Amino acid sequence: MNDKGILVIISGPSGVGKTSVRHAVLAADANTCFSVSATTRQARDGETNGEDYFFISQEDFDRRKARGEFLETATVFDHSYGTLIEQVEERLRAGKNVILDIDTKGAENIRSLARKDLVSIFILPPSTCELRRRIIDRHTEQGEALAQRIARAEAELAMAGLYDYRVVNDDIPGCAQRILDIIREGRIRINKEAHLVKPSDDQ
Repeated sequence: MNDKGILVIISGPSGVGKTSVRHAVLAADANTCFSVSATTRQARDGETNGEDYFFISQEDFDRRKARGEFLETATVFDHSYGTLIEQVEERLRAGKNVILDIDTKGAENIRSLARKDLVSIFILPPSTCELRRRIIDRHTEQGEALAQRIARAEAELAMAGLYDYRVVNDDIPGCAQRILDIIREGRIRINKEAHLVKPSDDQ
């Protein structure tokens, strides 16, 4: 029997380097893939539709939600985000580990499903001061919007204890390697547990 893939939540505040770490993880492990979420916000410079997100209208998002196409949804800064069920389940059945790069609210929604194939990882900055510096250096917001972004990021740090693992991103290759180790260990453990509870053929 082939082992199934596992679902891997990666969360962390803005500016912590989730995207860079995720790219490093995916480049190092061909058996792990990224679930592209849908969002109603506009694409930022360098983002590609279908690779970073599916950029869709609010009307399309609402229709998909009504049809039950999302594993979870969340609203962040007045924009909707959602994980498409088809994006996830098809890859898990193929034996791929699937990374979900989602915020703490989306992670909470998925944890509430009590899936047994789930591992959650929170990426921490080296310090709060370093996190503020990274957010400011992104130049994506200014003034009140920037203050809101920093406040939300600091609030998200308080949620780190709800995750199975916490990894500090003070070095992208090192952080990515620790996440790879967590994924491999989690896959072995979850599949072993699944095989142990599988009823025998003569029951």
